[in-house]
Amino acid sequence: MIRTDSAGGTHAFVNWLTWPGRWLFYSVGMTITADIHQAVLKAPASAWTPAVDDDGQIRCCEVLRAGCGEY
Repeated sequence: MIRTDSAGGTHAFVNWLTWPGRWLFYSVGMTITADIHQAVLKAPASAWTPAVDDDGQIRCCEVLRAGCGEY
């Protein structure tokens, strides 16, 4: 698992992470602006992969609690 903050949220780094043939798990954190929030809301549910905790349980999130999506 590779984790980074907003410093790793560049196209070059994410392209490296997702290079064909690479099998990596990654998480990129960043500040969510209003524009980013609106863009994320446009992504179809099929584009998302649930986050899991160390014990393998799907992590609950505010979107699920609000009834705005489901896995």
